[in-house]
Amino acid sequence: MDQKMIPDSLKWFERLALVSFITRGGLYLEHLQARQTIEVYDVIGVALGFLISAGLIFLTSRKGKRWAKWILIFVVVSTAMLFAGNIENAIKAGTITFAINVCHHFLMLVAMAFLFKPDAK
Repeated sequence: MDQKMIPDSLKWFERLALVSFITRGGLYLEHLQARQTIEVYDVIGVALGFLISAGLIFLTSRKGKRWAKWILIFVVVSTAMLFAGNIENAIKAGTITFAINVCHHFLMLVAMAFLFKPDAK
């Protein structure tokens, strides 16, 4: 897809997904800093998670790949369900952490809704 040809709904999807992506990044950094020892595997896992998420967002919004869209939808919905099922631990983590988590999941779910608009083909 050419930059000028991207539909408005995909632009909004990309914007919201990236804002959500950035808010989640702050939580990962906070999580890593709170640990006494940081294993190499932790850093590799976070980096791989970011690369995969960014790749799926890019492939969905810029390249129009339907398979990436469905993988991203599966990942977002499943993590939102896991978060909702584990809400007690999320509340215990602290008010700011909980609020950022809620914001992250809300933004991603709203971003996913833009993928189902008629012009997002």
